[in-house]
Amino acid sequence: MSLLYKQAAGVLGKFLARRGGIKSLAFHPSVRHKKKVYALVCETVKYRDVLLALMKKTALDSVGIKDSNMLLLLCYEVLFGLGKIQGGGKVKREIMAVKPALLAALEDYKRSKGAKTNQELLPESVRGKSDGQNNRLRYARVNRLRTSLRQVKKQLCASGEFEFVDSATQRHATTPSDGKEEDDNNEEEREETAEGTQGEGKIQRSTANEKNNKKRFWLDEHVADLLVFEVGTDLHDHELVKNAHLILQDKASCFPALILNPQPDSHLIDACSAPGNKTTHAAAMMSGRGRVDAFEINEKRCALLKRRVEQAGGDKCIRARHESFLDADVSADGEFGDVRYVLLDPTCSGSGMVSRLEYMHKKRGESDAQRQKRVQGLAEFQKQMLDHALSFANVQRVSYSTCSVHKEENELVVQHALQQHPEFRLVHALPTWPRRGLPLFPGAEKCVRVCPQEDKINGFFVALFERRSTTSKSKKKKKKNKKRKQPEETDGDDDQGGSNKRARK
Repeated sequence: MSLLYKQAAGVLGKFLARRGGIKSLAFHPSVRHKKKVYALVCETVKYRDVLLALMKKTALDSVGIKDSNMLLLLCYEVLFGLGKIQGGGKVKREIMAVKPALLAALEDYKRSKGAKTNQELLPESVRGKSDGQNNRLRYARVNRLRTSLRQVKKQLCASGEFEFVDSATQRHATTPSDGKEEDDNNEEEREETAEGTQGEGKIQRSTANEKNNKKRFWLDEHVADLLVFEVGTDLHDHELVKNAHLILQDKASCFPALILNPQPDSHLIDACSAPGNKTTHAAAMMSGRGRVDAFEINEKRCALLKRRVEQAGGDKCIRARHESFLDADVSADGEFGDVRYVLLDPTCSGSGMVSRLEYMHKKRGESDAQRQKRVQGLAEFQKQMLDHALSFANVQRVSYSTCSVHKEENELVVQHALQQHPEFRLVHALPTWPRRGLPLFPGAEKCVRVCPQEDKINGFFVALFERRSTTSKSKKKKKKNKKRKQPEETDGDDDQGGSNKRARK
């Protein structure tokens, strides 16, 4: 059996077991054919419900094959991929023996669903290529803890692969108009390679400038030090990413640190830190001077946070703490009595994530009533976290953000916090950003909303609280905090949005 299939089956199994996001698993150093594994697993997950129905109809799900993930992948390959399986083995023999029955079952299934093409069998949210992100611009933040914008631009241009542009006309020429793909026939999107799986020619399309064969990049208009790359640009294996001079981070994920604007030599808390992109961004805005306490309650994710912080060069000012933020002492004479900034991006539903495969899988089979109950439970937790963040004796600014589109997790949480903490007001965040908070209370327009369809980045919400008076509290205040297990939902911080938030961040 091909190594590609074996590694893809491993990634698929871990994803279905909620041990990580497809992108983070597929681009792990141990995976050899990263791009091909990523594309194959994405496509298999998209068609998973269809495949399970066809396997049951042809009794292929009861032939005694132990590796159900491999079975699922190879059924995809036969029905929607290459049409054949490279290599040998028992699984291949079992599937090829029933291939005619599978194809016949597929035609019957399409007729029963009124579908003319294979893609019409899929939910609209995941139709198209790969995970739905291939038609989007790529973002990478210059890590000022290790380098400078000037140096990164110089290195990229010197490589001969990239060209820096600063014309709005050139930038807009690279922006996709509606995100629609031109070919609905997914069976024609994959090309045979020596390894026997899908080629990268169409799944990972090139967008290099046809005149000089260089890929263009430019500075983002809202976030300083954020570089924007043309559609299809893949930077995962670039040296600047490997040495953390560039950090792959979705634009919306940069908003919390941007609006918080922490100053050098100050004390900041990141309440839910892993994997650490927002943490290191805040530290970079502080020029690496001062103190950042990065809380992460999940042990494995705290270990990841420590690795990311060290790689980014932030270990001199960032302290990763395997603790619950809710246990942090808010009193004026406690360890955090001089905290001036809190960045709070708590566990959320992840409903704004562009990588709809992750969200679709996590919420598979959920009814409207179940969704509402889950979202309401998250909202109560978010209120508790925000209340704690606003209770630090000398905190001056608090950013609150989610990668959710639900008002229960966004505007209603902010409204509740304002009612509980009249000593704080909302600041008009990112005034040039067009999409604002829903008009659910006076001042909601000071909040920022990001629409995935309109803005071509992850759905996001962010609000900025500021203390009305600069006079610090003189009265000692210490809260009795109730410990609460953090829900397991989705994180929008990894790479550009395709990543899974397990025990949060």
